Amino acid sequence: DKIKANKIMSERSVFERKALNYSGKALIPLQDELEMLHNYLKLEKHRFNEDFSYEVKVDPALEDAMHLRMPPMLLQPFVENAIIHGFKKNTQEGILTLSYRQEGEQLVCEVRDNGVGRQAAATQKAKGHTSKATEITHRRLQLIRERTRKPASLEIIDITDQEGAATGTKVVIRLPI
Repeated sequence: DKIKANKIMSERSVFERKALNYSGKALIPLQDELEMLHNYLKLEKHRFNEDFSYEVKVDPALEDAMHLRMPPMLLQPFVENAIIHGFKKNTQEGILTLSYRQEGEQLVCEVRDNGVGRQAAATQKAKGHTSKATEITHRRLQLIRERTRKPASLEIIDITDQEGAATGTKVVIRLPI
């Protein structure tokens, strides 16, 4: 399907161009980060034959603050992990929710999925593969704390049902405004 292939190639070009442009920047506007994540998610939906859905929620209080600056591609590794590892052996449609809200002097960014959970996903990972996303994110947040002298944190939460069975993962990143 030439039309679909051209559309996908065009979307990939846009994503790669933005990723390269932003890679040399310490901070980018929240609006730019949201656009890049949306583009990435569209590409992944093509790749996985629409096997998951996603929603991006921005607190209405932030609508006028889309100029807030954050590190580029901070959530992307966690979004990728949710899609590739969390949804891989999922028996139901994958649902991914990204949300952004302000709590006091912090921007709270959240990635939530209904995947198989971290323990099940860890057993499915390719041998020899070591994820660096969490380590790199911790280092980036440490730099933010040192530069701003304000709190910045990463929390990864296993979501379970009443019986303790894994029902997904939630990643929460808190950044100073």
